[in-house]
Amino acid sequence: MNAEEVQRLIAQGEGPRLEFKRSLAALRDGVRTIAAFANADGGTLLQGLGFTNQRYREHFGVISKTAARDLGGLVEVGQTRRLGQGRGVRYVAT
Repeated sequence: MNAEEVQRLIAQGEGPRLEFKRSLAALRDGVRTIAAFANADGGTLLQGLGFTNQRYREHFGVISKTAARDLGGLVEVGQTRRLGQGRGVRYVAT
């Protein structure tokens, strides 16, 4: 799966055949998701979707102020959650 395909899935949002997990540790809850996918028509589980302002800047080639504005907007519309404070802030898909 390439970056373009992942971005398309993220934009699609979670549903009956798509689940987001921040880390493998979060999969403890996700075991039911995997079983549900196996018992239905399959699905996609995206793991490791947490990101930082720096990672966002590097990926999209924007300055810090633009990244902060974009990420804040995603939080406002409920597409991501902001976790932590200061340099430890990470954003995860909701």
